Amino acid sequence: MTLTIDLIRILYIRFANIFGQKFNSNHTPDIISLWYEDWLDGLMGIDPICFKDALSYCKKNLEWPPSIAEFIRICDIPLNIPTPSECLYLAVNRDFSNPMVKKIYDEIGSWDMSNGTRDDLLKRASRIHEEEMIRFRNKRSKSAYGLKEIKENSNKLSHGSEENDNQLQEK
Repeated sequence: MTLTIDLIRILYIRFANIFGQKFNSNHTPDIISLWYEDWLDGLMGIDPICFKDALSYCKKNLEWPPSIAEFIRICDIPLNIPTPSECLYLAVNRDFSNPMVKKIYDEIGSWDMSNGTRDDLLKRASRIHEEEMIRFRNKRSKSAYGLKEIKENSNKLSHGSEENDNQLQEK
């Protein structure tokens, strides 16, 4: 399914219905037109099929409407891409079942992975993770990570973030 201005208009209406005055209290026709343009541009590369689940998430979890960046992250939830902390935990334990983990490990390097401080490693992993997520979102269909590979490998993650942090601090 291709993202069109008509789908963005529907998204606007859905946000207006979900969030009411919190969403559209100051929207003039000019602002609405700019909103359409900004969201169409910002959501390029995102498959509109994920909007239904993202809207459901917004209804259940958000009190205020999301920004474009927040909505993109909500659309990414079903991909089960590990967080920077999860990636770091997996990388330290040499579990490369997710391509994001391998990328972070390769960028940081084995020496730093073994000798770096947790805070420094997490900072570097977060930067790499964000860069790769931006690259992935910009080239979603052509990404080196391929959606199919991410979905297949994400099921192998069985570690919670809190557990990851505790075990990582022990290293």
